[in-house]
Amino acid sequence: MATASAAASRQKFEVSTSRPDSTRISSGEKKRGQTFPLIGAKEQADIFPSYTALSKPPSDAPFTPLRRPEFYTPLSGELNSSMLGNYRVWERDRLVDLVPEGLGGDIPKDITMISSLTTPVGLMFRQCAYEAMLSLEAEETAGEIRRRGFLIDGPKGSGKSCVLANLVIWARERGWLVIYEPRARRYMKEISEIRRSPSGLFIQAAPTRQFLETLSVFNREMLGEIPVDMRVYGKSALDGYPHSQAVRRFDRMIEKAVELELRRSAGGEEEDEEEEDEEEEEEDNGFDPDQPIPAEGITRRWRRSKKVFERSLKRRQEVESSVAASKERVRLWHEFRSDVELPSLRDRLPNPKSLWEICEFGMDHEAFAVQSAYELFQQLKRQTKFPLMIAVDDWSDLFHVSQFLSIVYDSTQFDGWIPAYHLTMPRLLCRWDGGQFKRGVKVCATSWYSNNPRDFRPELHGIRKDEVVQVPNFSPHEFATYVAYMQRKRVIKNFPLGKLEYFRMMCGGNGQDARRLLGTFY
Repeated sequence: MATASAAASRQKFEVSTSRPDSTRISSGEKKRGQTFPLIGAKEQADIFPSYTALSKPPSDAPFTPLRRPEFYTPLSGELNSSMLGNYRVWERDRLVDLVPEGLGGDIPKDITMISSLTTPVGLMFRQCAYEAMLSLEAEETAGEIRRRGFLIDGPKGSGKSCVLANLVIWARERGWLVIYEPRARRYMKEISEIRRSPSGLFIQAAPTRQFLETLSVFNREMLGEIPVDMRVYGKSALDGYPHSQAVRRFDRMIEKAVELELRRSAGGEEEDEEEEDEEEEEEDNGFDPDQPIPAEGITRRWRRSKKVFERSLKRRQEVESSVAASKERVRLWHEFRSDVELPSLRDRLPNPKSLWEICEFGMDHEAFAVQSAYELFQQLKRQTKFPLMIAVDDWSDLFHVSQFLSIVYDSTQFDGWIPAYHLTMPRLLCRWDGGQFKRGVKVCATSWYSNNPRDFRPELHGIRKDEVVQVPNFSPHEFATYVAYMQRKRVIKNFPLGKLEYFRMMCGGNGQDARRLLGTFY
């Protein structure tokens, strides 16, 4: 019995070591247990262009032209259509020299993801940027730039800022004078001191001074070679408003002063007339009809009637001489208008020799920074010495409300928030005025980081359809180059060959979504 019970207990607690049914393993465990083939030289040559194969592992060695992979576009020589979809790579120091203002959009995020601090960084050379370069190059060769500019538009994360940065670098490498603002939305979101001017604008002195400092890093020598056109110099007020229109803000005050002066000049005559009326009343009060009128009284009454006649005649002449009164009003108006003096850059800097002196004065005197920036742009509209490009990123954000509050807008549709175009810096950059530059264009890029593009209508800003450049998402070739670049920079590792088309389908070829997916999984 003992042996039988022991055998039964052994059978009861016996653990099976056989492999369980595969259907009991979760799908997640199955996926984690699978191994995918890695991209090698042979597989990469099959799916990528032949020149994207990486023969050697990436290293942090100094970048030299001899070791440059073939999917990098050479920086020397003319750009052509065979380079489309490739990367233009610069040393970091060289890129800082070309764009000291920084880069806009998500380009800084892409650079931050690169672990090495010495490896060169690149920007993809796309077809829309190449077409814009050809158009500008043709007009530069002709000696006259007739095009007003380009508006770079497209879906969020499609690479609009990259296209704009390519145009800026291309123009500066060709010797253009480029005014580049990569983050225009910062003027409506970053905390700074603002002051309301009589014109109703809000002066941003400190941000404007920073703008002038950044602008002068690359353009100092060219600004020093451009002379000042004194015909348009000094016509901007302290807030950038035209001086002639800013003076009109004091018209009501001048009108009240003129009326007060006219009343004051006519007050003495009225007092004399009142005194004469009082004397006549006293004489009338002393008259008794029952008493005989003496000879002196008759003479006095005759004189009084004569004065009344002369007074009425004088009043009639004053009414008939309204032209003389109008002339007096105009004279007083001109006299008081000439007494109105607004702070002007021309009083502090009467004879600047070049545009650099205007820019330097604005940097040294923060109170005149806004006026210096507006004067600088007015002078750039007249200059013909250098081809000019005004490049603004986040341009569409300049038409929304800012993060500043004012009681003036409490009962308006803005609900207390100040519109961005009522701030001096956004107002300077938001105008589509490329046609006013004699030898310049304006290139702007939209941004849909925090706003919806469905209500944006470029035609309301005077932009024609042929001036809008649509930036699409990555094509299959561009997406393959983008993945190869990220792997070359060690942003992603061990990317499976069979997942290339799958990830392009998941992100739709969008660069922002691709960076998020690839950075998360690989």
